[in-house]
Amino acid sequence: MTSFAQLDLLFVVRDMGPLEMIGPIIEQCAQKKLIVEVLAEEPAYGVIRARHHVTPIVCNERTMGDISGYLRTPRPQAVVVGCSSPINFELKFALVAQDLKIPVVVVSDIHGAWKRIPNLAEPRVLVADEKDAAAVRHAGFDASVVGYRQAVLPESSLETEAAVAKMRRVGKRVVLFASSGQPSRFRQELECVLASSAMTPDKHVLVHQPNKKILAQQHPEGGTWGAWIERTLPPGVVRLEGPVVRYADMTISPSSSCMRAAAGGKIGVGLRVRTVEDVLLRETGVTDELNFYENELGMPILREPQSLSRFFNDGPSRVSVQPFDAELALMKIRAFADV
Repeated sequence: MTSFAQLDLLFVVRDMGPLEMIGPIIEQCAQKKLIVEVLAEEPAYGVIRARHHVTPIVCNERTMGDISGYLRTPRPQAVVVGCSSPINFELKFALVAQDLKIPVVVVSDIHGAWKRIPNLAEPRVLVADEKDAAAVRHAGFDASVVGYRQAVLPESSLETEAAVAKMRRVGKRVVLFASSGQPSRFRQELECVLASSAMTPDKHVLVHQPNKKILAQQHPEGGTWGAWIERTLPPGVVRLEGPVVRYADMTISPSSSCMRAAAGGKIGVGLRVRTVEDVLLRETGVTDELNFYENELGMPILREPQSLSRFFNDGPSRVSVQPFDAELALMKIRAFADV
């Protein structure tokens, strides 16, 4: 627990999606000399240690003990939580904070993620745009629009850029499959993308970037999902770390990577395999994100194996949205909590 005499904000986060908003907010706190504490679970914990101006406390559902102890001494002015999937870790802190009359700010990093918090009475919610804000307000909560984290490209990398350029010389085009972190639907999504790649006459190289959340999880056949992926990927499919989405010609993803590609002027294709729609709703609590991409932004969606040539021929997805503004987000948090 912290040794601070006072505490402005306590952040609680686990998944990489919410961290893409919370991380820059933490940076803003450092610039403004606010006193903060961060409780984090992997995969967010390691990234915070490496990139941000704070040493987080490693914490998870098994080790967090008496939550009220984190919130009483010292008492934060507000608790800021992410909307990970599942949200158990963050939600437990939010509920105890609510009982202690501490303001709770929810960072909703994808459309509808705030719906995972039905037990909170009066959360303040940071959302991407006015459409989602209107839905939050209709549910009786406060909402502030702070822009899309998905519209912010990752930092450039000369190493990744060179690796993609080398692949392009071999395969003409580079297609990134940025897969989900949900084991129950990973296999079907992988099979759909591999089959679509095989059906595509256009010369290309397929790159796979798995969600880090899945790699250490146990596979039902034994071992980890990471080991299973290594055994299962056919020859020719490349594993490459780094900001590939920034340089690939096309990105296929069931999550935010497809929008990030589109916002960067590349081809973004949402992945929504028909057989896993019920799984998506059951496990994450929301299906709003890809609905929004398709219906509001006009992004193409891959639902079953098909040639990728149509997406190549249609060209870059034209998406223009407000990028996430961390300074604005912190301003809204401070207004909510009177920090």
